[in-house]
Amino acid sequence: MVVYVVLYLVPVCTMFVTYGKIAHTLWIRGPIGESTDNPRENKRRLLEKQRIVRMLIVIVVVFAVSWFPFFTCQVYLLFYEHTSRMRILAAFLHLLGYSNACVNPALYCFLNESFQQHFFRTLCCQCFWQRRKRHLADRHSERNGTNSHATMTSLIPSHNSVLQSAV
Repeated sequence: MVVYVVLYLVPVCTMFVTYGKIAHTLWIRGPIGESTDNPRENKRRLLEKQRIVRMLIVIVVVFAVSWFPFFTCQVYLLFYEHTSRMRILAAFLHLLGYSNACVNPALYCFLNESFQQHFFRTLCCQCFWQRRKRHLADRHSERNGTNSHATMTSLIPSHNSVLQSAV
């Protein structure tokens, strides 16, 4: 039971409290960045805050859900007979818990647009990056109600320039 408390409940509670405090501070704080009188910009910043808070909540919930079955199984094994099936189940649930480390980068990628941009820029080939630039330019023009594909494309560095600046 000490292992359950120390290795599961304490980390989950710590994550809940610290991430909750971060989310609360972010939520009650003023807009991210400099204040503007532009209502569209203020709405965009509010949506950014909402996405960040949602990401923090999802990370804590996924951690708790991925490790809960394993630690519950361990408590069960303390009080009941050990069968070969239970040991196989415990090994599978242990693997499920470790899968949390693999899921976190995917969560960051899907829930954070800035992370997506840097991830695709770093790992993907130029043709995919060019398609991503067009997609971003189209989204930018939809948000601003303009047709600024050329302007947005010129603002985003090409894959070659990113590689050259890294060297």
